Amino acid sequence: MQKIQRIWRNLTLRIAVPLTAVVLVFGFLLCFLVFNTISEFVHNEINSDLEGLSHRLYNICDIKFNEILYSGLADNEDSLFITQALTLGAFEDFFRQENLEGLVYQQKSRELLLETMLPMSAGKIMAKEKQQGKIYSLETETEEYFAYHFDFSPWDWQIIILKNKREYSDLITQVQKVHFITLGLLIISAFLFVFFLHQSIKLPIDAIINPIKKGLKPKYKGINVFEFLSDTIAVMMDSLQESEKKYRSLVEATRDFVWEVDKDSVFTYASPSIQDLLGFAPEEVIGKTFFDFMIPVEGECLKKLIDGIQISKSPVHGLENRGLKKNGQDFVVFETSGVPIIDADGNLSGYRGISRDITERKREEKNKLQFELRIQQVEKAESLSCMAGAIAHHFNNILATTIGNLELISDELTPGTQISENFAEAQKSVWRAVEMSNLMLTFLGQSQGNPKVHDLSENCRRHLMSLQKNITDSIRVEIDLPVPGPIIKADPAQIRNVLGVLFRNAEEAMKDSSDNSIQISAGTVQAEEISVGKCVPAGWTPSVSSYACLTVTDTGCGIKEDIIGRIFDPFYTDKFIGRGIGLSIALGIIKAHNGSILVESGYGRGSTFKIFLPLSKESIPQTKKPAVKISPVVEKGLTVLLVEDQDVLLNMARAMLERFGFKVLTASDGVEAVEIFRNNRKDIGLVISDLSMPRMNGWETLKALRAIHSDIPVILASGYDEAVIMNLDHTEKPQAFLHKPYQMKTMKEIIDHVLGREAI
Repeated sequence: MQKIQRIWRNLTLRIAVPLTAVVLVFGFLLCFLVFNTISEFVHNEINSDLEGLSHRLYNICDIKFNEILYSGLADNEDSLFITQALTLGAFEDFFRQENLEGLVYQQKSRELLLETMLPMSAGKIMAKEKQQGKIYSLETETEEYFAYHFDFSPWDWQIIILKNKREYSDLITQVQKVHFITLGLLIISAFLFVFFLHQSIKLPIDAIINPIKKGLKPKYKGINVFEFLSDTIAVMMDSLQESEKKYRSLVEATRDFVWEVDKDSVFTYASPSIQDLLGFAPEEVIGKTFFDFMIPVEGECLKKLIDGIQISKSPVHGLENRGLKKNGQDFVVFETSGVPIIDADGNLSGYRGISRDITERKREEKNKLQFELRIQQVEKAESLSCMAGAIAHHFNNILATTIGNLELISDELTPGTQISENFAEAQKSVWRAVEMSNLMLTFLGQSQGNPKVHDLSENCRRHLMSLQKNITDSIRVEIDLPVPGPIIKADPAQIRNVLGVLFRNAEEAMKDSSDNSIQISAGTVQAEEISVGKCVPAGWTPSVSSYACLTVTDTGCGIKEDIIGRIFDPFYTDKFIGRGIGLSIALGIIKAHNGSILVESGYGRGSTFKIFLPLSKESIPQTKKPAVKISPVVEKGLTVLLVEDQDVLLNMARAMLERFGFKVLTASDGVEAVEIFRNNRKDIGLVISDLSMPRMNGWETLKALRAIHSDIPVILASGYDEAVIMNLDHTEKPQAFLHKPYQMKTMKEIIDHVLGREAI
C-alpha cells in the first residue's frame, strides 16, 4: 500500500494517466468519426446532386440547340423561337419530375423566360446570385432552399434551380447527431483533464505560491517534485533577499540616480541620490513622470522621443536631458541610459535605468570648445596679421606713389579751377584709403596709431556734428557729454572711427521704425563697477582703477541672443560686404588702447554699447606745440642717396628730392646702395632707405653704411608703424623715420630736421 502511494505521489504518473486517456479519446474521435470530413462530405453530396441536375438541364438545351443548328434554321427567328419554347417546356417537365423549383432568364436583358412555384420572388433570387457552379442557401420565413445556377451561353440564358433542404434532412440530421456526440465526448474529456490537473498541479502550486505572495517561504508536502520545488524556492528566497540587500546598498550608495518607470513614464522607484541631485525626496518623485522635473519646452520634445523609443521597445543609451532642481531655477544635466522591462507576454511594462550627473563635464566641454574657438580665432588673426603686414607694405607703396605723384602734379595746377577742385577730392579719397589701411593694422596689433592726451567728450562732440548731418529726421540724437569730459590718451581719429561704427549700427537698427532715438553719453566709472565677465575681449581685466565710459544706446531692433556672441567676430557679418569697418575693427582699436566693450541687448529691446578706456594721468597741454621751424637746406646741391626697390616709388621720391634742390643717386637694394656709397662717400650727405628690400633690408643697409661712415645721416622709410619699427632691438638707429605714404611737406620737414640735427 505504501509503495502504491509513493508511486501515486509521482507527478509524472498523475499527469500521464489522465492525459493518456484524453489523448485516446481524441484519437478515437479523430480517426473514426472525422466529423469535419463528414460535414464536408454532406456539402459535396448536395453540391454533386444539384450539379448533376444542372448537367441534365444543360444537355436538354444543348440537344435542342444542335437540332436547330444542324437543320440550318439557327438564323430563322421563328424556328429559333419555337425551339427555345420547346426547350422551356422540357425544363418545366423536368422540374416537376425531379421535384425542383427554378427559373430561366436572359442574362443581358434580365427578361424572365420561365419560373415555377418559387418560394420568393424571381427578382430576389436573381439578385442573390453567387459563384456559378456552387450551391448556396436561400431562406424564407418558413423554408430553406439550396440554390444552384449555371448559364447556357449560346442563347445567353441563366438557369437557377432550387431544392428544398427537407430533401436532405436525414443526411443533415445524421451529421448533427455525430457533432453532438463528439461535442459531448470532448466536454467530458476536458472536464476529466481539468479535474486531474487541478488535483495534481493546481493545488500543490497554490500551496507554494500563496506563502510566497505573503513574503513567506513555502513548505509543501505531498508530491515529490513539488516538495523539491518548495525547498528550492525557499533556498532561492534566502539568496534573493541577501542579493537584494547587497544591490540595494550599492544603489543607495551610488551618486547616480537609479530609477524605474512604468509604461506611462511614471516613476515606480527612485534612489535616494535624487535628494542630493535635485533636492527632491524619493517619495516626492514616485508617482510623477520624468517630464515633471524638466523645463516644459524640453519636456515636450523629450516626450516625443520617448514615445518613439517605447513603440520600438528599444534601449536608451546616452540620452541627455536637464533636470530642474526643487528651487525651480537651477538644473542638472543628466546622461540617461535604460533598458525596457518586457513582461511574459512580450509587452512593454516599463523601463529601468540610471541617470548620471554630467553638469560639470558639459561645462568643461563647453569651456574646452570656447577655448578651441578662441585658439582658432587667434590662429586666424595671426594668419591675417601676417598677410596684412605683407599687404600693407605693397598697399602703402602704391598709396605712397599715388600721393607723391598727385602732390607733384598739384603744384602745376591753377588754384580755384574745376580741375583743381576735382584733384583735391581725389587726394582726400587717397588719404581715406590710407586711414583704412592704418585701421586694419591697428586691429591686427601692428600699429599703435598716434595716441594723444585729449578730452573724450570734446572729440566725440565734434565728430557727432558730422554724423548727424546724414541721419533721417525720424531719429532723435540725445547727447550727454559733460564739459570737461574724461581725459584719455588715445588716437583721436581712431576713437572717432569707433564712435562712427556704433552710431551707424544704431541708425541701421532703427531704419524700419518711425520714431526712435540714439543716446550718447560719457562719464567715468571705477574698475569694480564694470561687469568684467560680460566684457569683450574675453578674459579682459582692468589695468587701472578708473575708466572713461562712452555709452551709445539705441531703441532699435536689438540683437538676437544666438548671435550676440559673434558680432565682434572678424569672420562674421549679417550685412552685405563693404559695410564700413565693422565692430571687429572697433574692438581691435579698443584693445590696442587697453580698453574693453560691454554689450547689453535683447531682440526687440534695443542695444547699449559701453566703451571703457583707461583714464589718463596726464593733463591736456595748455598751449599748442610750437611749429617746427623749417629752415632751408643750407648746402645747395647736397647729394642724397635714395634706396628703393620699387621703381614707381623710386621715381616719385627722386622727383620730390630734385624739386627740393638735391642731387639724387639711386639704388634698387641695399647691396647696390652700399657699393654706391663706398664710391661716393665724400659727396653723399644723406641716405633715405626703404626698410623692406631683397638681398639686404634697411637695417642691414644702415649697419653697412655706418661701418663705412659712422656719422652719415640715415632716414628709414616704411609702411609699418613707427613705434613698432623704432622699438626693435638694433645696434644702429636711424636719425628719423619716414612713414609711407607721405606728403612732400612731411618729407621736407623730416629732411630739414635731420640735416639741422633737430629732435623730432
